[in-house]
Amino acid sequence: VILFVVPVLMGWYHKKHLVPIHVEYTVRRMGEMVMLMLGEGVLSLVLSESTIESRSLAECGRSCWLSKGKSAISFAASFLLLFALLWCYFRSNRFARHHHAVRRSSLRGIAWNLSHYPLSIALICAGKSIKSIQPYAASTKIDRAYVRAFSYSVGLSLLIACYFQVLHPGWDAFFNAPRMRAKRLGYFTAKIFIALMCLLELSFPEYTEGYIFMLYMCLLTAVSALIVSLEKSPKIDRGLWYYVDHAINNDSLYHDHDANQLPVDRQSSRTSTLHGAHGHG
Repeated sequence: VILFVVPVLMGWYHKKHLVPIHVEYTVRRMGEMVMLMLGEGVLSLVLSESTIESRSLAECGRSCWLSKGKSAISFAASFLLLFALLWCYFRSNRFARHHHAVRRSSLRGIAWNLSHYPLSIALICAGKSIKSIQPYAASTKIDRAYVRAFSYSVGLSLLIACYFQVLHPGWDAFFNAPRMRAKRLGYFTAKIFIALMCLLELSFPEYTEGYIFMLYMCLLTAVSALIVSLEKSPKIDRGLWYYVDHAINNDSLYHDHDANQLPVDRQSSRTSTLHGAHGHG
């Protein structure tokens, strides 16, 4: 961490020596790192050993069928949980260079980079917890330490996703943009509340079976992913960035969030100027 933080902070204080960061490449590489961390969770889920007695379907009684069904439910819920975390991460980040925190602010760019360290640790802990809870999907003999790690890691991952969404436009813009402000703040508050609800899993009784833990966390992450998708609706998202681009930056070069497209009047004036120059030449 020190080898990463010190050069970045030194470059922040001496901006004239900085080489501009390739935002698209950085975002893609960070996304691949997050997918790698989540892939560890998927691999742990696939390789986890079940404590259910292995029998053929013909030999299974009612209790055996229930145990196998609970194990299947827990497996599916765990996979959907990891996918929902991946969805929240990518939908909470920006991919246009002029809207990304790395390009918009040195301080927020450093914060965006450094926040991937606790996110990676949380995702690895979530994968390890899933590997330890999944074998006891139909049992109550679960080490509560893994339940605590599961709750903390998933909750922290959801909180960091919320942090990313505010980090790119900036705190002032996110909370003060007038268009669809009530919905935007309502969705954001709901996501924070859902992340904190992960801690309720710690209060589950001792006789709770493993698949209940998985279903509960899968439900929370799925709702959080749904809220993130609603936040990305055209009215809410464009209203926020219209305020950032015009009211804050007073930047009229961006039209419909495309940095390479100039407004129509400027395009026409630029084209006429170029034609005039060629004509005089």
